[in-house]
Amino acid sequence: MATSSTYSPTGSNSSASFSWQERLEEVCRQAKLCPPVFQLVSDRRGGRTAWSSRVIVHGKTLEARYWYDGKNLNNAREDAAECAINWLSASSGNSSWSHWSSARELEISSRAHGAARAVAMLRIWHAGRTLALRSWSKPAVPSSKAPRQARGSLRLYADDSNARPSKPDHGPGPETTPGPAPTGDGTKPEGTSQGLFSNSPADKSQDSFLDTIDDAISNLYGKKPLTQAQESVLYRRGRIPSPEEAEIEAQALDAEEDAIEEDEADSETSHTSEAPPESFDFLDQLSDSSSPPADAEPEGPGHKFGLPKEPYPSDFHLKKRYHPVMDQVTRLIMRDGKLSLAQKNMGMVLFILRTSPAPIYSPKFPLLPGTPGPWHLSLDPILYMTIAIDSIAPMLQIRGIANAAGGGRALEVPHPLGLRRRRRIAFQWILNVAQNKPSRGSGPKQFASRLASEIIAVVEGRSSVWERRRALHKQGVTTRSNIGTKIKMKKRYSKK
Repeated sequence: MATSSTYSPTGSNSSASFSWQERLEEVCRQAKLCPPVFQLVSDRRGGRTAWSSRVIVHGKTLEARYWYDGKNLNNAREDAAECAINWLSASSGNSSWSHWSSARELEISSRAHGAARAVAMLRIWHAGRTLALRSWSKPAVPSSKAPRQARGSLRLYADDSNARPSKPDHGPGPETTPGPAPTGDGTKPEGTSQGLFSNSPADKSQDSFLDTIDDAISNLYGKKPLTQAQESVLYRRGRIPSPEEAEIEAQALDAEEDAIEEDEADSETSHTSEAPPESFDFLDQLSDSSSPPADAEPEGPGHKFGLPKEPYPSDFHLKKRYHPVMDQVTRLIMRDGKLSLAQKNMGMVLFILRTSPAPIYSPKFPLLPGTPGPWHLSLDPILYMTIAIDSIAPMLQIRGIANAAGGGRALEVPHPLGLRRRRRIAFQWILNVAQNKPSRGSGPKQFASRLASEIIAVVEGRSSVWERRRALHKQGVTTRSNIGTKIKMKKRYSKK
């Protein structure tokens, strides 16, 4: 247990304490600081006693910790005090007080009372850069080095309002001024400093490499973001058509859904009983009397997005409340019926995808045809996840028919899959890889971090899910000859 005491010039060892106190006060007086406060703290741990001599100068705390294994504690206290004052006096004389802001721990080894060895450690707490403790001022020597300009901050694709140009302009801007011409031997004149943009071979090679990647990406993927019709077709059909085709297909899908809703509404109204005409007259009169005149202005400003049309379909609340892809994926990561926890994890995944830098596409593993550029995905995390899932979603599934290949073997037959089934299998692959990944920390956000990193790896072509998809499609091509095979089953005779 730690105990503290304050130094005073009186007591059993008043001469040592008084001389140490006066010496430190003299140093502070020369530095034009407030009078110091002295404390001594003892802490016994593991059979050893640690004496800490604390000095509070100008609101800053210094601690000289002294470990002593001997039996004479008075000598240990005096040694700790002398060690602290000697270091403080030496630092004041050498004008090294300015290094307090960068110093963390200083170990001072000394020998006290013959064979006893004492180690004192100086710890500096809250030593800010504004604290300048100097006994004498030293004139600053002018530097002969040329000023160095800081490199501009890097703007990521997700921060740019427009798409990044395929080839940057290396020419001088309107505000740049040409530098002095080199000398005859090819060297630069003295006193010149390097500008913001350097023309070193390393920078040129890096720029050419980035230009090559940008050109390859612009040829494979679109430079413009998806339209609203393209996103609607992607979420409902799993593919990205051209903008013209997307408009036509989106209108057809909307008309088809409206027809289904009308049929469901007609079927519901046909089962309801008709009311007598008196009740209809009463309701009409009641509605006419309660309705405001046509010239009256509405009370409120109205609804921002408008109210849904009546009659409501039977599945209005169940399937059309949330995004179709997010609703399916959220329920796939749900465990033990905890939907709120799954929604929280999905929100963390979307946040990580939104704040992550733009992905780097891989030409070896192309994404869904019609995918926008990488700088557009971080702006829409739902589109980010949908592109990753639909790009690795398998087109088929291998089913085995027992005892159909002869010799007790199963006959493998490929079958096509629907959209929801394809997305389910693809996300299960991503989920299995994310669960087997090691965590980089601790806390409730580790699952969301692993899942988001795996989705980014899928888009960048670094995930092992691509090999699994390729192996499945290769197996489907191998077994495509089994499609349409007539299976002859042996008749089983029952025993009588």
